[in-house]
Amino acid sequence: MNKFAKRVEKAKSEGKGYLTIRRDVVKRMIEKGEYHNLICNHDYTDDYVWDAKRNFGKGEVKDIKEVTQHLEYKCNCYIATEYPNELLITPYQGLSYSLILEAPPGHEDESIDEDLPEALHERACEQEYESLCEDEDVIDFTARLKAKKESEQMERLKESFFRMFGDEPRHVLRDIAQSIADQDEEKYKELTEPIIMKKAIKHFNKGGF
Repeated sequence: MNKFAKRVEKAKSEGKGYLTIRRDVVKRMIEKGEYHNLICNHDYTDDYVWDAKRNFGKGEVKDIKEVTQHLEYKCNCYIATEYPNELLITPYQGLSYSLILEAPPGHEDESIDEDLPEALHERACEQEYESLCEDEDVIDFTARLKAKKESEQMERLKESFFRMFGDEPRHVLRDIAQSIADQDEEKYKELTEPIIMKKAIKHFNKGGF
């Protein structure tokens, strides 16, 4: 029996794509055997050759301890409302499991379909990406990281700008800055080329070349 069926249906009716499940709840379910199948969707390492030899870890999980140990620590567990019979477990990027909650009708005593791990692998990759895109923490972190990079880049540009033109009169600095803001390449060259040439000649006369 899928104990999350009603919650998944409610989440779907509210327009939500995912229902988050507490990892301690998932851990107890696995330990009690309250599921149909436990499958590894993928387990990537930094050794592609090794990963390929072992088919990227895809297949039925024989030892549940490898999963329950991960569930003792930070681990994302959720059900996509489009696939209410599959609970995804993602300990970290590169490792994903699918807990199949119920057997399809008429298949209660059958082993898993040989093609199922591959299908789940593709679905898991898709759902992990979508969940990351919808995760407010990830979006917030990405936005902050982008802002930080842009800020650092701006600081470097300002340093470079003042290193090159800092000794010029303020009205000249304003005109150069305005030409950059306007993306007026012709005006920028008109203002800066004489300054750069003058600095180059001065440097040459000091024996800088």
